[in-house]
Amino acid sequence: MVVRRRTSSDDRVGVHVLTPLVLRDGKVLLVNRGWVPAAADQHSYPAVPPVPKGEVTITGRLKADETTGASVSRTSRDCPTARSC
Repeated sequence: MVVRRRTSSDDRVGVHVLTPLVLRDGKVLLVNRGWVPAAADQHSYPAVPPVPKGEVTITGRLKADETTGASVSRTSRDCPTARSC
């Protein structure tokens, strides 16, 4: 699980909870499980609901790739194009 620090539209600081979902064929989707308020200080981990165990069904929206030519994944020596990463 990854948390990404963000400020909401009403200036509250929090994080988006990103969790990998492993599909039956082994492919992985990164699922944004939502926004939670940040911890009291920047050195503490926020209160994040636990990841469900076992097989799950999710409902959501797919979002188009926002990678640009300036993105690190496209300019890294180890990853010349997003497709080869």
